[in-house]
Amino acid sequence: MANKEFIHRLEIEKEELEYKKDALSEFIDSDKFNDVNYVQQLLLPIQLDTMNAYLTILDARLYDLEEPFND
Repeated sequence: MANKEFIHRLEIEKEELEYKKDALSEFIDSDKFNDVNYVQQLLLPIQLDTMNAYLTILDARLYDLEEPFND
């Protein structure tokens, strides 16, 4: 099993990313999104997709590190 402190840091990173991802998703779905320029309107959904991919990777890493048979 991986170092518990390292796993805890990954869990915190995941929680913080989930919070930021949720905030960005809410922003994209809000009327305020129409106030940003065209380039930002193109890039922010890509950023959201990338954050979702990053979360998937963090989940996979945590699963791998927490499995006792992976040592």
